[in-house]
Amino acid sequence: MIFFMVLPFINTTTFISTAPLRSPSTCISNGCNHSGSTVILAVLYAAFAVVTLAYSLIYHTFHQLLAIVLSSRMNHTNTKGFKTPYQSTSSGNDPNRKPPHSFETHVIPNAFSNRGSIAALAKKAVGVYIFNASDGACYIGSSISLYNRVCSYFMPSILAKANRRVLRYFHKYGFQNVQLTLHVMEADATSEMAIELEQYFIDTLNPDLNVDVVASSTGYHEPMSIE
Repeated sequence: MIFFMVLPFINTTTFISTAPLRSPSTCISNGCNHSGSTVILAVLYAAFAVVTLAYSLIYHTFHQLLAIVLSSRMNHTNTKGFKTPYQSTSSGNDPNRKPPHSFETHVIPNAFSNRGSIAALAKKAVGVYIFNASDGACYIGSSISLYNRVCSYFMPSILAKANRRVLRYFHKYGFQNVQLTLHVMEADATSEMAIELEQYFIDTLNPDLNVDVVASSTGYHEPMSIE
């Protein structure tokens, strides 16, 4: 680029320095017009240099803008195009932390003896359930069908497996004076949203019967079925 900018001056200087000096009378008699040609060449070279410089600036500016646009689209795809596991971003002791999704809370005392209330509130509902025992023991889970999920804990065949901490606890102590809290989410809530809400309550309440403190669709506290 610098070469094209100085090229007109190099050419015109060379032309002027190498052109033979002639008297006005000689130029007039021979019809020479070197001074006019030199000016025209200088103007042409200067115009060419300006056009080249403008083209270079436009070219580099365009590529910089294109790189910014492509980078922005890639970041958008990484953010919106892929689902990643929910990660809690603040501790449970943060008083300003809010639940990630909206819900309605229903408390059912003596859950084992109040299955009718559970059915009325939780059938085909998505949300989070919390068992609170009178001795302070606590377990938190989530499901896309709260009624089926909660009532599965009351089945003797499930309790007899005793392959999870919460099952061993209820198999040993039973459900007497166990309070059930249901956080029922909106009808269009997804299983991923329920897991995020479950993680919020795990971080907030620190339940002692949950072996895995990271909510997910797999782990010790996974649902016994898709429901």
